[in-house]
Amino acid sequence: MALDDKQTTSERQTATRMCVGCRQHDRRDALARVVREPDGGSVVVDLRRRLPGRGASVHPNLKCVEAAVRRGGLTRALGASAGVETLIESLRAQYEARVAGLLLAARRAGHLVIGTDAVADAIGARSVHLLAIAEDARGRKAELLALAEAANIAAVVWGERAQLGKFFGRAEVAIMGVRDEGMAEALRDATDSIASLDGMNRFAEDA
Repeated sequence: MALDDKQTTSERQTATRMCVGCRQHDRRDALARVVREPDGGSVVVDLRRRLPGRGASVHPNLKCVEAAVRRGGLTRALGASAGVETLIESLRAQYEARVAGLLLAARRAGHLVIGTDAVADAIGARSVHLLAIAEDARGRKAELLALAEAANIAAVVWGERAQLGKFFGRAEVAIMGVRDEGMAEALRDATDSIASLDGMNRFAEDA
């Protein structure tokens, strides 16, 4: 069993690492782990922190990734480096996969509310912790965002209606509500990381 698997949730949340980009210490969960593979020295992203090999941590944002590569922090930590664009693309792909996995897990566990009317009812009942809205959502989007803001419920933008529909066996899905607080927090962190890697803010409140 890996050391990380033995740690309690509290230990994982309070553990700190240093970002090789900005060189500031932060919660381990706020940083992405990158690893030099033992065989060929390639640098790969390890968000789940389970891969063997020499590892380093970096904030999943454009500024820190660029600094880690261009100022040599990644090379010093790992004895290997990667291009900025390659590393950004790899980080982004893994965070995109994390978002998709969290949404599917929430659906399987019964923690996901899908559809405009159902989400509106859930907001009114204060039974959701986060709204997830497709980038191309239309219709009652503004109304639901206003309801969520009044109820102090955060909202994020991710995916497109057709893409989300495929996940859940529907023609399209424009809006969802996440009932589980832990899943909601993880989804917000992942979508925030995607936005930071893109160098833009994709929170629905600012859309």
